[in-house]
Amino acid sequence: MKAVSRLFYSTGAAMTTETWLPLVLGYLIPVGFFLLGWGGMEPQQARRAATQGLLALALAALGYFAMGFAFHLGGAAVVSDHLGLAGLDRLVGHRVEAGLYWGVIGLDGFFLTGDADTPEALVLFATYLPMVATATLLPVLSLSGRARGWQGSLLGLLVAAVLFPLAACWVWGGGWLAALGRTVERGHGLVDYGGGSVVYLLGGMVALGGLLALGRRSPQQEPTQMPPAHFPLLANLGALLVAVGWLGWSLGTPFHVAGAQVGPGRVAVNGLLAEPA
Repeated sequence: MKAVSRLFYSTGAAMTTETWLPLVLGYLIPVGFFLLGWGGMEPQQARRAATQGLLALALAALGYFAMGFAFHLGGAAVVSDHLGLAGLDRLVGHRVEAGLYWGVIGLDGFFLTGDADTPEALVLFATYLPMVATATLLPVLSLSGRARGWQGSLLGLLVAAVLFPLAACWVWGGGWLAALGRTVERGHGLVDYGGGSVVYLLGGMVALGGLLALGRRSPQQEPTQMPPAHFPLLANLGALLVAVGWLGWSLGTPFHVAGAQVGPGRVAVNGLLAEPA
């Protein structure tokens, strides 16, 4: 797939409402998961999770800025032929002249400098940052009742700087999973339009690994108290924000499906039907 997204790369013009609105809606996804997490916690744990989650998000943003973006989209030129991304062409394991399409990790664009210091690359960073935040929050909030504060923060940094970028490179950045259709003739390769595997499966697996590593929770001495009445309302609000955010981000034609024949109407209908299911 060698094409240019109609939404984010419109001849380098200033960002329009059509461009930035889906990008902004994407940030509702991590906010919604934050509220969902709080809605299922006891008040004391919710206060602790708020601090852990915010610190983990801050470190996650810095980690993705420093090295995660390079690992994820250091080979963006493999997916897009836009001039603003032409310098991001270092994808380990991908060599067209040798017939190798087993891209593993990108190695260009650290700290968003050099070839990544273009308007197109900066928009890419802003576009995928909410997905990074979501993949970070899933394990951090799940482990907030067991892990220490520094453990949750380091876990968030690890997810954003290494684990998410690797998975995103393999599926969204021209990596080996996306190229399975070419290398072993398996259909179109692994296609993940909305982040079901790159974001949610990854976050769930990291959370499961953390739960297994930390062991069983110590038995409670006192009976569990029912959460305040406003907590379920926060959870419901969070679910609505996730639904709206995912729909808006998906309708923005993300970079990893640039050039694909995807109808916005079909995306909207499938998303609206999947959310209540």
